[in-house]
Amino acid sequence: MVLAHELAHVRRADFFWNLIQTVVETLFFFHPAVWWLGSRIRHERELCCDDLALTVCPNPVVYANALFQLEQQRSRQLNLAMALDGHQPGCTLRMRINRILGEPQAATANRGQFSLAGAAAALVVFLVSVPQVLASLHPAPAAEPTPVTVLAPAPVVHPLSRPAAAPVDLASVAAVPPLEAPALLTPVHSVTGRQQSAPETGDGKGDYIDRMKAAGYDVDLDKLLAMKIQNVTPEYAGAMSQLGFGKLSADDLIACKIQGVTPEYIAELKKNGLDVKDIHDAISYRIFAVTPEFVAGMNAAGFSGLTSKQILAMRVQGITPEYAQSLVKQFPGATAEDLVKTRIFNIDAAFIASAKRHGFTDLTLEKLVKLRISGILDDEDSK
Repeated sequence: MVLAHELAHVRRADFFWNLIQTVVETLFFFHPAVWWLGSRIRHERELCCDDLALTVCPNPVVYANALFQLEQQRSRQLNLAMALDGHQPGCTLRMRINRILGEPQAATANRGQFSLAGAAAALVVFLVSVPQVLASLHPAPAAEPTPVTVLAPAPVVHPLSRPAAAPVDLASVAAVPPLEAPALLTPVHSVTGRQQSAPETGDGKGDYIDRMKAAGYDVDLDKLLAMKIQNVTPEYAGAMSQLGFGKLSADDLIACKIQGVTPEYIAELKKNGLDVKDIHDAISYRIFAVTPEFVAGMNAAGFSGLTSKQILAMRVQGITPEYAQSLVKQFPGATAEDLVKTRIFNIDAAFIASAKRHGFTDLTLEKLVKLRISGILDDEDSK
């Protein structure tokens, strides 16, 4: 599936379009539309390759599992030299997996022609600014202002042609009282000065940077700004550090805030018997919608004490507590691995009925998996 995805890039000549896009982004780095449009084109490019990869392997579950496995490896600080993740933030992985598995998505235009249409639209937008860019590279020499004659009954003197100002008496200027600001206007403080109001969640003492440094996060300004944008407060950082995972890094705090990981969420998971070994487990649970209700439902179905790997595999395959209960009724003693296998190989009630109709008795999950892999029943049904 990984090779199919990368070969899809080659088939679509994405390397060529990416080169053009990079040149345009370099020339028009100042243009706000460049970054937005470039991000959209790269995102759509990955979705196009997802669609082509699925034509090679019609089972979307296998492809979604491949994406999930690569994301797990990337989270372990293995810098993979592949573009399968689309170079997008982690939050888009969930959207891509949902789309691959057939979850409802917003309507999207035809992706097959997006690269060409997007490049043409981008070219039109950027060419509007070409004269200004060229003019800025070769500025014209400053010319003397020429007087402007205004045709009017009364003589009008243009501001550019007024005589030079007379010397100003500083003593008379000092005697003029300063103008008072209107009452409706609020004072504007410098962004670089430390005169901004305290965060809404703070106690009003000191600014955000000083409070985060006092909490032990003396990091660079970029990370402080990222934490401020995501509303990571010193109180939130302190509460997350009390969960038994030690002091979290700035990146971990930002990821937790983006995914909505809270101390209450982790406490509910542990209350239902789910093993949360580190903060990355909690983030993965939120990405794949592992809720306390889901864990409680699986416990009721007889699947308690699940590991993080098992619970995430179930969520990736779309296993629900209702599905687990129905399978256990037919095959008592089924394990968590059996649940995942049945979903991967699409062993449903119709397939089991087909096996019985063809004379297969004393069926077990292992036999059903072998029948599905062999394709015997598929060949018989096609006849």
